[in-house]
Amino acid sequence: MSLQRHFLVSWNASQPNPLPYSRGLFPQAKPPPTEDVPALAQVVAGGPIYPMSNIMLSYFKIFTLAREKLYITNPYFIPSDSILEALKQAALSGVDVRLMVPKKSDSAVVGLSANSYFQELLEAGVRIFLYKKGFVHAKTVVSDGKLSIVGTANMDIRSFDLNFEMMSVIYSEGFARKMENMFIDDLKECDEVDPIQWAKRGIGKKLVESIARLVSAFL
Repeated sequence: MSLQRHFLVSWNASQPNPLPYSRGLFPQAKPPPTEDVPALAQVVAGGPIYPMSNIMLSYFKIFTLAREKLYITNPYFIPSDSILEALKQAALSGVDVRLMVPKKSDSAVVGLSANSYFQELLEAGVRIFLYKKGFVHAKTVVSDGKLSIVGTANMDIRSFDLNFEMMSVIYSEGFARKMENMFIDDLKECDEVDPIQWAKRGIGKKLVESIARLVSAFL
C-alpha cells in the first residue's frame, strides 16, 4: 500500500495528467507465503516535492542510534556534513562502522570526490573497503543486526534532495542476519583501505580529490 501510494505521488508529480486515487489502484495485499518474511517494513520516500530530506534524515537517525555495528554499502558516497559527522561519531563511540564502495567508480569525479572523505573517516575509526569484483551498485545498511535498509538512495545530495528515491527500513533480526552475512561475504572481494598508507598519498592526489569534492556539489 505504502509503495503504491509513493509511486502515485511520484507519477503525478511528473505527468501532466495525474492519475486519480481509486480503490482499484490499491488491491488487497495477499498473505505472505511463508513465515520467513520481515516482521515490519517502513517505506521512506524522498524527492524535490517533499518538504524535508526524508532519505538523509532516515540515514542520519539510524547511524546515530547504532550501538554495536553498522555495515554500509553504497556506490556513490558523497555524504552531507550531517551524514559524515554521524558516521564519525558512531565510530568514535566504539561502533564497528564498515563502509563498502566501488574500487573503481563509473564516474571519475564521483570516485575522486568519495576518496576525499576517506581520511577523516579513517581517522575516526571507520573501516573502508573497496569492492573490486566489478561495480557494486547496492545501497544497503545493516545496523546492530536488527535493522536493515534496502533501496535506491545513494549517499549524495542528489538522492537526498533532487531525485525521486525510495528505500525500505526493515525491522527484522532474521532479515538483518541475512544482509549481514551477504556483506561479510562481499568483503572477500574487497581491498581494505590502510589508514597509514592512505595518509601517505601525494599532495597532487589530495588536491585533485578536493577539487572533485567541490565540483560534485553541482553534478
